[in-house]
Amino acid sequence: MNKALGVWAAALLIACGPNANGGEGGTGGTAAQAGSSGNGGSGGFAGDPEPSEAGQGGGADKARFGLNDVSILFPPPGAGADGLYRATDVANYGELLPLSVFQTVGPIARKGCPNSGIAGCEMTEPVATTHPRLRVVGVRIDPCFPALGGSNCRSQVRFVMQPLEAGSFDDDALHVFYDLPKQDFDALVGELASISRSTRKDSPLGVHPLLSSQGTHGAYAKALKAALFSRVGKSRISRVTAMEMTIIAGGWSFRGFEFEHGNNATPIGIVGSTEHEQELSGFGSIFPPTPTFPQDLPFSLLWDAEQTEQASAAERQAAYDAALTIENPTQKSVDEESCVACHTAMSMRLAAEHAFELSSKDNPNAFT
Repeated sequence: MNKALGVWAAALLIACGPNANGGEGGTGGTAAQAGSSGNGGSGGFAGDPEPSEAGQGGGADKARFGLNDVSILFPPPGAGADGLYRATDVANYGELLPLSVFQTVGPIARKGCPNSGIAGCEMTEPVATTHPRLRVVGVRIDPCFPALGGSNCRSQVRFVMQPLEAGSFDDDALHVFYDLPKQDFDALVGELASISRSTRKDSPLGVHPLLSSQGTHGAYAKALKAALFSRVGKSRISRVTAMEMTIIAGGWSFRGFEFEHGNNATPIGIVGSTEHEQELSGFGSIFPPTPTFPQDLPFSLLWDAEQTEQASAAERQAAYDAALTIENPTQKSVDEESCVACHTAMSMRLAAEHAFELSSKDNPNAFT
């Protein structure tokens, strides 16, 4: 097999894009790929034939929520992207993402050097240039962040933003977290239930069916925007996380900040280290922190194709089981994993399944 695992890993990382995690960056590629990997799930909020009390409120006590009701993905470019929310849009609690907040987080976009004549030359795009290009490509409704059923649930709405240019999105992103008072969140849930009852609740995650059929200027889009914009804005920003693309290295850099009502930023530490930034480079090397930190073991074995091939079947199984655990919100919260581990768990797991015929069927670590 040789490099098969590494090739598959790279392909899956590009195709699936990073998803939500403790050092949340965002999504890769298109709006249809935005969303969450399963971390920070929603207790009783999605998928059950009958809703449980967790995550339900307002007028939604008889409603059933599906994946597309809690991770609302917008149409990609060419299919209604003209109606996507902008970071500069003003909602009831202020601008969705003020330039001052974005400047604190720092630049995320890289561009080729103009007229340099140097192959592979890249330069960082100023935040002020990226800011007007940001569009909301996905919305996450989360009744209990950071852990499913946790004792310190924070009711949140998260906006995933990516820079739009010439009809496509850059492979870098921001997650903007808005904390909502419980009563306000419950009212939002009730409104969402009332405007999307006609959608199939067992559909796989994709562009929201009503946004797909009606577009971003249809009745559902207007009602959704009204429901969201009445409850979000700068003064409710509690966290912003970034995934920065690195062109030459062929990878991403992750970092994030906690905010108090959009002010007083504090860097988020990377689990298992004293660092505040973590990089995935070339789909085979990770620094800092290194894969030897206890929090990333034994899963980090899957980051190295050669080591994975040379490992015993038992070691590969242990790494695979660890990947499933990272994806399982009932076993791991987003604040218990490093950024790269959380963003690569699904990709590495799928690559390992393909290369070594591993399966999650009947595995107690798998989340259903």
